[in-house]
Amino acid sequence: MDAQFQNAEQASRLKTSLDLSDGDHFDQVIAISQGMINHAIKRIHEQNEDMNDFYGDSDSGSISADLAPSELVIPVGDPAAQKNNIVIWRTNIKQGTLTVNYRDVPPKDYTIDNWTIDVKVPLTWEKFEDAPDDDDAKKNRKKKQRDFIHNNFEVPGDYRPERLYAKMASGWWGEGVSFAGPSSMADKSSDEYATWKEVKENDHASSTLESIFKDISLKREEDGMTTIGTRFNLDGKIPEHDATYAPTSMIHQSFPYRIGSESGKTGWESGIRGTGDPGSRNCLLYCENVDNRPMTWRELPQTGNFTTIGNPNSPGSRVDGSFVLSHQLIFEKFLLPKLQVFVKESQIYPGPAHIDLNGDHSYGLEIGVNPSKDPYGDPNNPIYRFRAVGYGDAHYEAYVESTYDSPLFDVEDKDAIAKWQAAIQEREYAMKEAERQRKMRQQQEEEMRQAEAVRHTAEAMARAVGAIGSISNAVAGIASVGYGSSEIARHMGPGPVIIDETEWVDPGIPEEPPLNHGKYWGEDFFSLSGSPRVTVKWQKGGNRITVNGETNYNVYVTIADNANVNSSHQLENARWREIVRWKFTWELYIDVTVKDGSLNLSVTHDRNYFVRVENNTTDVPDSEHHWTQSNLAENLQRELENLERALNLGFANSSKFFYPGNGQLTFKNAMFSEKGDLIAEIEYQDTPDQGKIIIPPPKKPDDPGNGGTDKPTSRLQWTTISPVKSSASPVEIKITGKNTTNSTVYLSKIEVKYTGFKLGTDLFTSVDFVTSNGGADKVEISVQAESASTMSTPVLAPRKITSKKVECLTTYQAATSPIAIQPGGSIHLIAKGATGKVGVKKDLGIKEYWCDQAGNVPEGDGYYMAFAAVELS
Repeated sequence: MDAQFQNAEQASRLKTSLDLSDGDHFDQVIAISQGMINHAIKRIHEQNEDMNDFYGDSDSGSISADLAPSELVIPVGDPAAQKNNIVIWRTNIKQGTLTVNYRDVPPKDYTIDNWTIDVKVPLTWEKFEDAPDDDDAKKNRKKKQRDFIHNNFEVPGDYRPERLYAKMASGWWGEGVSFAGPSSMADKSSDEYATWKEVKENDHASSTLESIFKDISLKREEDGMTTIGTRFNLDGKIPEHDATYAPTSMIHQSFPYRIGSESGKTGWESGIRGTGDPGSRNCLLYCENVDNRPMTWRELPQTGNFTTIGNPNSPGSRVDGSFVLSHQLIFEKFLLPKLQVFVKESQIYPGPAHIDLNGDHSYGLEIGVNPSKDPYGDPNNPIYRFRAVGYGDAHYEAYVESTYDSPLFDVEDKDAIAKWQAAIQEREYAMKEAERQRKMRQQQEEEMRQAEAVRHTAEAMARAVGAIGSISNAVAGIASVGYGSSEIARHMGPGPVIIDETEWVDPGIPEEPPLNHGKYWGEDFFSLSGSPRVTVKWQKGGNRITVNGETNYNVYVTIADNANVNSSHQLENARWREIVRWKFTWELYIDVTVKDGSLNLSVTHDRNYFVRVENNTTDVPDSEHHWTQSNLAENLQRELENLERALNLGFANSSKFFYPGNGQLTFKNAMFSEKGDLIAEIEYQDTPDQGKIIIPPPKKPDDPGNGGTDKPTSRLQWTTISPVKSSASPVEIKITGKNTTNSTVYLSKIEVKYTGFKLGTDLFTSVDFVTSNGGADKVEISVQAESASTMSTPVLAPRKITSKKVECLTTYQAATSPIAIQPGGSIHLIAKGATGKVGVKKDLGIKEYWCDQAGNVPEGDGYYMAFAAVELS
């Protein structure tokens, strides 16, 4: 294939997505090409040669064959198969013989060399749900089928080819799975099975072939075998701890390989069915969810191809299968929660700004906190959550609006404030001086009062000098009442000290000067912000995740005299402006590699140049943003080391994201799709374990070593009256089983299965069976007994194959089990209805189920199929 084709294939693979049309998604999908599956099946057959030896028989006949490896075929181009989620399981017969038993003539052999038999196998098993009219026996069987499939086939995380082989070749072919064309001869002849079947002489052989396969499958299902007789000893569910996210539910669906004309190929737009390229690139999908997330069947839309044809000359260009992890799982569940802490630590939370008219200012900020939205500092806070954004450039982004919203603030006028503060100080000084003067006046008044008293005393004593004898005696007398000589001298001096007698008047508290006003404003959000934005992008077609952080710390300030402004853009008389812009950025890489069944995630970054800053402010000292840069880098570096530890220790005790299916699949070349899903190439590991498969040797009647015995005979002798009249009116057909022995015959039940067409080509022209109120448009079933147990009303289990074809199983039982038929006694099985065309012949099979008088079933098969021939005349 040329470069154009390979480029188209690669582009197609990158367009794959696990998103569903209803907005939901599958957590992971394992896409295995049809060619990869069939190659593994071939290996299984080569390593277990006994699987190629097939023998199976029933009362209708037998098949003996040498098989070639079976094949899975995705039925591209079959809308019904696609809608019903059906694939084709092809059984290839190299050499074989179909032996058909007839009632009155020897068996006839048909050569089936180089035949292939295609059987439609549903990938979902909804038909095993109970129906309202199911009886207990049918409900129990359906439950057994559901449990069998769930426990053995629908095992999430188990992708072994043996498990798939067991599912496709299982015994459930007997339940609603039809042989379907085109089922061509392996030698590529134009004859199809459907064509061969229409040939009249092959009609009985084809019915026998289908009957044998169904009978064999039902019998072998009970033994845990596939239809071809293999038993897979598969162990239980995959241990959940093996995978980082173990799948808990799984469904299968097919997925065609399609590619448009941009590849240079025409006719491949809708897909092609076949076993060679491009048909071999059609896929079987394992669609899985984890953590018990609900799972319902929905078709995965086709947006691209999970496999490629590649170029034979370019080793490694061919992709046989893919393991795809959804971006919801690998990013949203696995990685992004661990990156939220980087969003938290990238915050620069701003505080209020302090600015005056002289240009003095400061801006408060904190690193890695958000007190208003995250008071507890929890990195799991939803504000740090990543969200998917973008379309053509899809990625994840986390943004936290970290702002200080204070649109109006007061700015101090230093001149006015200085005058106001001086007036306050002057008033305070005046008040203190007035108080001092008041106290001085009070003291002077007291001293003057005391001096006056001294004078009066001195004068009085002077007048009495003559009586006392001298002035000294007068002084002594004054001293005797408490005045010292110095005080007497002072008070008797020239006169009082003169002070300011003016009364001070308090001017009151000075009025605070009016303030100018400023307005914070911003271009994007608020005026002052430190909001972080962290983006996570994947390399489309590569294996690298890039994590970018950007934190912008912006302050926009305008000072004006007008408080009622909406934006500083409107201010023409602004007195002062300032713009502060710091931009901090950081970057790290997470590389994804695949090794030993796991993803390895490793972190790389430039430790010496981790956090960078752009300073677009001219008047803010560099020391401020360097301090901020240093603290931001320190916080992020710490969390980076924590992330590395988490990747090394936090996931499944390893740096690895463990894939489910480890040990069964080989993983390589992981890369991201356009949607961010992680795609890895897968291959089956080299060789299946031969010990996992047991092939019981074919049990053939002519092989005594394998338990062959003489063919048993019936307990009753079965006869019918034939020919029977062809009539549009109801006619009775009676089958009689008579005990011709000398002992009582005990049966647990009797079954008759009738398959007929409403086309006049069968015994009856109706496909409606009833047990009463019959007529020409119905077939009425009844039973009579002679010298035998009283019989219950027959139990009918009709199954309409089409509107004109029915298969009805009638079960006869005694009112009190078991059925006892005395010597000479008879059981009459009666069917009454309008009969078909003259010449119709029919062999009716009657199955006796043996038991003893107590109802115990003997060892071995415990039943016998007899035949009664009826012909219409």
